[in-house]
Amino acid sequence: MGGIGEKEAGRVRKRYRLVHGGHPSIVLVHYTKGPAKPVPPTINIPIRNYPLPTINDPPIYVMGEKSGQRVMAPNAVHLTNQQQQLDALAANRRQTGLQPQVRRQDDDSDEESNRVSTRALAVTRFKRNHELLAEIFAVNAAANVKATPSPYEKTDKAELEAKLEQANRELAELREKLSQQEHDMEDVVTDQVPAINATLTHQLTLLIDARELIKERVALEKEYAIRLSAIAKKAEEKRARHMTHAVLGEECSKAWTDADVRSSTLDKAFMALINSYENTASDHDSFASALSADVGDALKLLERSKDESRKRQMAFFAKLVAERDRIYGERLKAKQKDRAADDKHADRAAKQLEQQKVEMQNRKNAYLIQIAAANGAKDRFYDDELPLLEDQFQAHHADTMRRMTRLLLHSQALHEGHLESVRRSVANTQTALNAVDPLHDQKLYASFNRRPFSKPEDWAFEPCERYYDTPDVITEPEPKILLQNKLQRARQKLAELIPQIEDKSRDVARLTKLVESYGSNPALGNYDEVWENLLEATHQLTDLELVRVGYQAEMQVISGALGGGNPTPPRANPLSRPMPPPASAPPATSSATKAKVLYSYTGTGEFEVSITENSTVQVVDPDDGSGWVKVLNEKGAEGLVPATYIEIIAPALNKRRAPPPPTRSAPTAKLVKALYSYEAQGDDELSLKEGATYELTPKGENAGDGWWEGVDSSGKKGIFPSNYVERV
Repeated sequence: MGGIGEKEAGRVRKRYRLVHGGHPSIVLVHYTKGPAKPVPPTINIPIRNYPLPTINDPPIYVMGEKSGQRVMAPNAVHLTNQQQQLDALAANRRQTGLQPQVRRQDDDSDEESNRVSTRALAVTRFKRNHELLAEIFAVNAAANVKATPSPYEKTDKAELEAKLEQANRELAELREKLSQQEHDMEDVVTDQVPAINATLTHQLTLLIDARELIKERVALEKEYAIRLSAIAKKAEEKRARHMTHAVLGEECSKAWTDADVRSSTLDKAFMALINSYENTASDHDSFASALSADVGDALKLLERSKDESRKRQMAFFAKLVAERDRIYGERLKAKQKDRAADDKHADRAAKQLEQQKVEMQNRKNAYLIQIAAANGAKDRFYDDELPLLEDQFQAHHADTMRRMTRLLLHSQALHEGHLESVRRSVANTQTALNAVDPLHDQKLYASFNRRPFSKPEDWAFEPCERYYDTPDVITEPEPKILLQNKLQRARQKLAELIPQIEDKSRDVARLTKLVESYGSNPALGNYDEVWENLLEATHQLTDLELVRVGYQAEMQVISGALGGGNPTPPRANPLSRPMPPPASAPPATSSATKAKVLYSYTGTGEFEVSITENSTVQVVDPDDGSGWVKVLNEKGAEGLVPATYIEIIAPALNKRRAPPPPTRSAPTAKLVKALYSYEAQGDDELSLKEGATYELTPKGENAGDGWWEGVDSSGKKGIFPSNYVERV
């Protein structure tokens, strides 16, 4: 009823009681904007924390200095006169026979009726609801509607009562335990409010420490998020610069779009990795914000509110102690006053015995009353107020611990959610990385780098412009001898080269299998080392193949030019040389011709021999124009050496000296012991058994990079990994 004065409100209330009979179950409720107090669900009416007056009670002050005092209306003092006037008017009407003025009902349209229309509407709705329900029940009864089934048709009432009794017993036990727990602190820590206050102070300090811990964690998460985001941004810039060239190449043969680059599995995996970093940075930032808002700020508010509550409790405790001390002081004052009066009036007591006796008795009574009051205050302080205050401190302590624990648990829940988000991001990145398909990306690269290609044409002979020349090979007698020497030399070199190519081909095949095995199972060994060995073996095989192609082409050209007249030496003597050209051949030398070795040379073929610098060799066959000389070295071995590596010694300086016999060192068997078992993966490999002993062949340690050759106890020869054995 806002906006009306107390006089009008009082008249309306009075009229409401007179018209509607003042039903006791209807209470006027004041709706205000103050804090709401919890109410039962069945009565959802917001009320204030002060007791509301009933209709017949006078209003009270609810705030300010006069809070709780009664408010007298300005015209309350005239109520008696008004009532007397009303009685006089009623008597006058009875004498004169006038009818009383008809009161306006709630549906009147004047201002006063409008002011009470809300109450009238509420009562009217209440009555109409009851009438409507009664009508509904009547209609249902008339229509022979089946009555509502009993609540015990589907359940056993006795069973429900037994369960209810059991639940009540359990509830009583829980309440008893709770009551015992609540009084534990009171029984143990009696009259220790300052000590409890110190404990609460340390507890609040612990709250501050927890808040500082959360604050530092938030700063760390923020810094990590900023740095990780910067790393992701930098990686994205690099990806934008290099990914196109890495996927499509530097010079594409056709136009491309960003969609073509994004179709690469490598780009998808790289983008997933960058997005994982960005999402992780965002998750860390969100986690830091949530941790700061939900835990850090809440801990700060909890610490502040609990500290203020502690201070208020301590102020109240100080007030209680002061009040107790005041009452104790009153007792002491009464005692002193009684004793002082006794001493002061001791002389006059004899003169005024009766008067002094009465006064003494009154003072004694006052003293006894003060003693009783002090004892009552003491009992109240120690039996009621102090235990209640300690119980409140206990509740304060327990609530602080519970709320701090709840906030820290919430921080762990936030951390768990953050970790789950990071795990999802990592899982998405792993999925993208597992989806990388090199074959798909290679096809994509090939589709954007298709260009017309034709094999270069063969080189052709270019004749000299100064004289007539043809592309035919000259087969005159003297050039023919050189061609024959070249052909023989090519055949010898090719015969030496083919076994090397075959050995190297086997090495490449073996290393290829090893690379496949190591690629499928990295635990077998170092994949990169085996891969580099395969590349090196492939390069060596390529070099040998190029040399072979050169020899074959040389033989094909010379054989085609010489035809069937090629004087091929017999196979039994492959070192025989054709006759040199008569015009350019040097004079024949005797078998005693000596030569000095200018440079050391190591024989690389079956028909070559090794020589040492500054040693003296015997010339067997001189240079026939091919650049090679057959010599007998100081060890008695015979073979070919380059002509430029030796110098013929003049006959006068020759000193006949029989060549020393070849020296042979007794072969010593080299044994190795298997450290691990190894299963042969080819016919040329040898299986190893851990702890067994094997004998190396003469070329055992030179079988290949990372491979040795040996013989087992059964006499089987083969190769095996060198890191699987150790020398004995």
